[in-house]
Amino acid sequence: MQAERDKRQRDADTRAYTDTIAAHGMIPRVILDEPDQDAQRKRLLTEQGDPACWTERVIITPPPAVELPGAIRDNPQLRDVTPPKSFVDQNVAHLEHSTEKPRPSDPGANAVLCVAMTRGTPVFYSLDPGTRMLTLCEPNGA
Repeated sequence: MQAERDKRQRDADTRAYTDTIAAHGMIPRVILDEPDQDAQRKRLLTEQGDPACWTERVIITPPPAVELPGAIRDNPQLRDVTPPKSFVDQNVAHLEHSTEKPRPSDPGANAVLCVAMTRGTPVFYSLDPGTRMLTLCEPNGA
């Protein structure tokens, strides 16, 4: 008896599903985002012609997050480390107006002092990316 009752229920659900698709062209969607979800569901289903089947989606709004007093101090990755625009502008202006000239011993203004190890012995050289020139030098850059 239970099996026959279950079969009748499944058949009724299938008929309701196919009848809803035939009447509306698709299964209506109901999105619930108001505090009184029962009233909103009833209103939306009435607007759509009281379908026998519908898809329901509930939007949950989480409570606002409250930052604990020591959260940023304890988790440095939460800090905003982006420098302010004024700091960046000041540094760019300082570099653009810098009057510092390269030392005569420097191979070029853009040269970078590098070190490499060869069989345990450090080898110092400067690399000028503009000219792509390597120059062997002393540890002090001369």
